[in-house]
Amino acid sequence: VYESKTFKVFPCMGQLREGHLLIATKAHVNSIGQLEKSKQQELENIMVYVTDFYREKYNMEALCFEHGALNDSGQNGGCGIYHMHMHMVPIKKEEYIEVISKVDSQRENHLYNASGLSDTSQYVREYKTYIFIEYINEQSNIYSILVNDNNYFESQYMRRIVGETFHVKEWDWKKNKIVEPEFICTLEKAKTFFEHL
Repeated sequence: VYESKTFKVFPCMGQLREGHLLIATKAHVNSIGQLEKSKQQELENIMVYVTDFYREKYNMEALCFEHGALNDSGQNGGCGIYHMHMHMVPIKKEEYIEVISKVDSQRENHLYNASGLSDTSQYVREYKTYIFIEYINEQSNIYSILVNDNNYFESQYMRRIVGETFHVKEWDWKKNKIVEPEFICTLEKAKTFFEHL
């Protein structure tokens, strides 16, 4: 639905909610923490466009999350595709609070405040897998980074947490075998919105 020099934006299979989009790099890289600062800034700009899309089409704010995979082996888990992709879903404030509460309540997890995407680079340098979480609302952006004592997150960890919060019965995109009406609606609405950028 949108393309920049470095990234492509497209609907996510296994929509957690209508409007669920992915932003992925064109060239292979495992995580945001491995991107140059200029590309991280390019990504931030696209995330603002997606947030504007959510406000206009869904009257909601944006939840963004990325499992910071360290390599192609999957030894630190986190996602089913070891290629940088930022999830973005429209969300209400009370749902965001519930998501953060769920990830922070697990004893082996440690949730830290962050200043932006660039903070992910520190975790890559320390060879720590991470989950980057951002909530974008009209007042501010709230950035968090989640790490785990075991340096491991189960596959689709955040999809499960967000899916449970949204009361989605099947949050695992790999198990979805049908054409999703939400996917089609997301595609049509996003194409219309992004063609004017």
